[in-house]
Amino acid sequence: SGEKMQLAIAMNALIVPTLETLIPTAWRDEHDRELLMLMVIGQFETEFTTKDRPDGRALGYWHLEAAGFNGITTHHCTRVSVDNVRPALGMPGAPRRAGEATADRDLWACALARCLLRTVRDPLPSLERADLGWLQYKQSWRPGKLRPARWNDVWTWALATLHPGKQIEIVPTPQVVPGEIG
Repeated sequence: SGEKMQLAIAMNALIVPTLETLIPTAWRDEHDRELLMLMVIGQFETEFTTKDRPDGRALGYWHLEAAGFNGITTHHCTRVSVDNVRPALGMPGAPRRAGEATADRDLWACALARCLLRTVRDPLPSLERADLGWLQYKQSWRPGKLRPARWNDVWTWALATLHPGKQIEIVPTPQVVPGEIG
């Protein structure tokens, strides 16, 4: 289907090159977990079809908002990564606002999305732990509309795109999380 091809294209054209720029030795233990989280979040937020939210508050395929952008560029865990990757991606100086950083700069938006995940203390979840991926997504993106059932579907799909033909049993996100509306 066209959507699945879009996810594979996003993985190969955006996410892999970004991770190689962020961390030149990206082919290591954490690489598949980084790929999976960025694939899932991009697919979950925008389905890699639209970069801008209609209200203009979130930009890029990962729908980074101004607060997240500001946090990424100043957080002690990510500031150095952002400063190092900026010249490699053709970003001469610090963008003044999130829109300047992400509009038509897909690799930059992907790098910022990966950096945003680094602001969470926990390591990235293993490939089968959709439930822990959901928790990290909620901590870093702070989404307004929670859809845990859709998260499980997107996680399974992204995992199948990342490892075609490989059966990996996932630990799903509970359908209704206490205190949340599913």
